[in-house]
Amino acid sequence: MADFMVSILQMSGSTASVACSPEEDLLSLCAKVAGMLQVPHASVKLMLGDEAFSPSDSLKSLSVLGIGQGTVLTFVRLPLLDVKVRMRVEVQGAGTDHVNGTYVARAETSFILERGEVYLQKIGGTQCISWYGQKDRTWPAGWYMEESHGGDGIYYISSTDMKSLPCNSWTPYCAERFSQPGDEPTPIIAQKVPKHRSNPVTTRKAAPKDGAKGKTMTKAALVNMLAEKHEMKTKACSSLIQSLAALASAELKRTGVFMIPGLCRIKTHAKPATMGGVRAAFGRNVNVKAKPARLIVKAYPVSAFSKQM
Repeated sequence: MADFMVSILQMSGSTASVACSPEEDLLSLCAKVAGMLQVPHASVKLMLGDEAFSPSDSLKSLSVLGIGQGTVLTFVRLPLLDVKVRMRVEVQGAGTDHVNGTYVARAETSFILERGEVYLQKIGGTQCISWYGQKDRTWPAGWYMEESHGGDGIYYISSTDMKSLPCNSWTPYCAERFSQPGDEPTPIIAQKVPKHRSNPVTTRKAAPKDGAKGKTMTKAALVNMLAEKHEMKTKACSSLIQSLAALASAELKRTGVFMIPGLCRIKTHAKPATMGGVRAAFGRNVNVKAKPARLIVKAYPVSAFSKQM
């Protein structure tokens, strides 16, 4: 089949044309658009009308996607972050809640697969954000939010640039293998800027002695400390703590919110069940498991308590 011209509509209203062949895939077209507009490949997002392309569309030919002579595609430039070791980013707003949190960039040490030089791992979790090159027709090149480093993909965004991390327009990753599609809404990424004290010399705390380790206070230690401070019997103090826990549980079930003055605010959030079904991925139908409804409980420190830290 002969080559044809596709019009690229920019947000400014101007248009440009790019020559394409029916056999080339969407990823190649994005690379052409990046070169023509002189923007990073990772910042290119193309839309057909009001519809965004899915992850499985990246490796499909333009003829399969219905792109031909006279087709007009809208170009949206995505914001990017330059990925560097030790940088921190904040993932927010993901429907799959355990993806949200702070991530720190680490140097990659395993290159069994074509991976980026740097990946980001969630602090206090196993979830990672990693770049992978294209693996035949198994997965397309791009950034993946994973359950663990090298684990199943949750969210995905197409990219051939391992050094630039797109901040938005992620999509749930649906594929036949290595896939646990995330829930809507999809995440947004922002760089986490470290806070600097106005006077670091006078406010700097003394460094702990070598070998010193802080230990988490046990329930027994807490009971003994409170009993001694308020001249109570330890049994009565222990019962008081248990009553507080029982009261919090009852109030959360009744109203969904419980406040401990001066300390924290506890909230519950009900996540509805998601239906299973069949989704198209890489030209095949993939069965996606249903997820039951679940109740999430979170505690938020009050402002006065946070300032004391």
